[in-house]
Amino acid sequence: MKKTLPSLFLLTAGLPAPLFAQWTLVDDMESGNKWTGTGTLVTDPAEETNQVYSLANTTALAEAYQALPAIAEGTTATLFFRIRASATAVDFAWGSSDLAVPADWGHYEGYGRLQGAVGDVDIDVRNAGAFSEVVDNTNPAEWHSIWLVLNNAADTTDIYIRRGTNLPASFAGSISSTGNPFRNGTTDPLINFFIRNNSGGSTGYIDDIYLDLSGQNLGHPLFLDSDGDNLSDEFEQVIIDADPEDDITSLEDVLPGDDFDNDGSTNEAEQQNGTDATNPDNDGDGLLDGPELAGTDNEGNSHGFGPTNPFAADSDGDGVNDNNEASGALNTAFANAPTNPNAADTDGDQIPDGYELANNTPGTALDPNDDGTTDPEQAFNGDVDGDGRTNDDEYTGNGVTGAIQTRADLADTDGDGLGDGAEDNVGSWDSLAFTGTNPILPDTDGDGLLDGQENPDLASFPGLGVLPTNSNPNFADTDLDGWLDSYEVNGAGTDPASSGDTPPAQTAGFVKIEDFEGEGMVIGESFAGINGWIASVPESALVLEEPIAGGDQIGQQLFVGGPHAPLYKSLAQLGLQLAEGSKGTLFFQLYSPTTGVNHSVGLSDELTPVTYPSYESQLIIRGDTNELVVRDGDAFRLADAHPVGRWMNVWMVIDNETDLTEVYVESPAGKTGVVPLVNPETSTTTFGFRNGAATNPLTTLYLQENVPLDRPAYIDNIYFDPIAENLTKPAADKPLPAANPEITAIFFDGADLKIAFSPGGPGYVLSSSDDLVTPFAAVAEATYDGTDTFTVPASALTEDKDFFRVEESQ
Repeated sequence: MKKTLPSLFLLTAGLPAPLFAQWTLVDDMESGNKWTGTGTLVTDPAEETNQVYSLANTTALAEAYQALPAIAEGTTATLFFRIRASATAVDFAWGSSDLAVPADWGHYEGYGRLQGAVGDVDIDVRNAGAFSEVVDNTNPAEWHSIWLVLNNAADTTDIYIRRGTNLPASFAGSISSTGNPFRNGTTDPLINFFIRNNSGGSTGYIDDIYLDLSGQNLGHPLFLDSDGDNLSDEFEQVIIDADPEDDITSLEDVLPGDDFDNDGSTNEAEQQNGTDATNPDNDGDGLLDGPELAGTDNEGNSHGFGPTNPFAADSDGDGVNDNNEASGALNTAFANAPTNPNAADTDGDQIPDGYELANNTPGTALDPNDDGTTDPEQAFNGDVDGDGRTNDDEYTGNGVTGAIQTRADLADTDGDGLGDGAEDNVGSWDSLAFTGTNPILPDTDGDGLLDGQENPDLASFPGLGVLPTNSNPNFADTDLDGWLDSYEVNGAGTDPASSGDTPPAQTAGFVKIEDFEGEGMVIGESFAGINGWIASVPESALVLEEPIAGGDQIGQQLFVGGPHAPLYKSLAQLGLQLAEGSKGTLFFQLYSPTTGVNHSVGLSDELTPVTYPSYESQLIIRGDTNELVVRDGDAFRLADAHPVGRWMNVWMVIDNETDLTEVYVESPAGKTGVVPLVNPETSTTTFGFRNGAATNPLTTLYLQENVPLDRPAYIDNIYFDPIAENLTKPAADKPLPAANPEITAIFFDGADLKIAFSPGGPGYVLSSSDDLVTPFAAVAEATYDGTDTFTVPASALTEDKDFFRVEESQ
């Protein structure tokens, strides 16, 4: 059932007649099938009380047409209708024809189409011999209102489009394209509405066809306005419902000239422009809707570049939101002068505003409002930082292998002591002028030495302040003696370029890798960058106080950002590695404050590990029961459980000859002593390396939280024995949690039951039994505040008797 025909209503409401009165209903699909073709009348996919025409393409192109009141040669008319399609690839065309029986693409005159692959469907208008895109990447499964203004004198089509289900009074402010020539050009009247579906497996829908033969009419023929104020009832109801506490309770309370959301745009203007009258900033860019449409900043100062799009945070797509362009907030080097939010390159120098504003070092900043006319160095072929590369080359990456973008305002983008002009990223040293290194990585080879510290020519670099070594910045082990250049230079004192000058052999026994104590390790602060730790997201790695007894510092890892929040420390830079053919032992103490964690610990053969395949030997804690899982080649093997709230000693015995790992744990649930984990697949204690890189030493301690669960794991007292299986204990046991908790109070908080106990702390669960005979079972619905109180919601309580017990998690 259709809504009441609005044009009749609007005349009685006293609205301006030219906006609505000229519409003639062609077909609202409610009075039988008037089409000639293969389609059918169906229920509207969006509204079950409405009927629409469906044109499905099941095996071949589908088409249909129906007669229009003739649009005579020499006249202009407006054809209104609504279209949508299935959420698939689609090619659905609609428009006018001058033929009595249209049956081919060439039979169209003024028309458009909904066309594209899934995720990239556009609305195009026919422009003589081709299509012109009007809307990029729309949702085909949403109704679109279309106005085709067909000028049968000039043979051109103007198209106007409004997306969504809101019914504004007129088109004003929406998406349009004007002056598009007809497909053929004709001296005949336009007499048919013609639709075609050329995409197999898709369905096109059409509804509410209206025609105004008097000329251009951008009013909406479905507009309803009960109180006659030129605001649609639907629009007004949104404002009425926005705040139940205000005094706006009826249609008459919503006035066209008011500004409900105080964004500088009246209610009437919001309706005309399709913005949400209850949201002052529709696109969330910080620039209010009113200033966007007025072409000002939020203080009302004109930026001189005209209105911006209130539905796009970055109207010109240059990487800077409209508010920052209008206000000049980012242009600190040039008196906060505004940039054009409607042009990606304000000054037309071929370098977009976003890049120029990001290159804002005082004295060498790029000016987004100067193309070189005022300062020649600001031109695209200028060189503001004097590094020998033009501004445009730094933006495009031209001249650098891999087209790596550098900063045009910094002569040394990565601060490694080598100028951008020398770092060409070819991967091999040629000279001081062409170093082969990466201009945005200060340590290209990951050996722990800055690129500018490594120089096979032994020439000094100005400004670095250190004497260079004779090692190669493109190779972590210049002399291929098995030791990183940084260790040879800073640790062993040997020549990194001479394989005959090699560090002494490693000796047996545990070496402390980390205990999270000492200089730079501060409780509550990140340990990224301290003691050689590298974290992709520094806030993912924190120093904390030991949770049971205090007085000791530990490390926490938590997924923050991503992907995988990798956290690692080079053993090789300490002169440690598990060489090919050797067996060694990694020891650490591990603690889970809660269930459902998902963390990995192990060793990698990569200097800069980034994700799961970087592991060779890998132990994982995961799952609702904190399972201990060991990676075994391409599989995960569940081996045991890790008790919540209790420290565990772990030994990973890693054999880099057989590519196998054995894991021993102390203090697992229900066991005592040092216990080996058993591979359930083979019933042995060995687990295969993840990749099995046969000739690589294991050089890096690698930790990561695998998925973003926001549940931390704690680690402490990490030791490494590089040449032996070693099941001795290099660190004292951590404190045990308090035993035998005692329930101290049971009381109701509203309808919920509260159970308090002592001494409290992490690592406890609430269990219950209804008769003390039935085994106690965890109360799944209970929540714990982590301190000393469980809450059982009213929904989990019964009238029957219950006995509760607080016990340690297992």
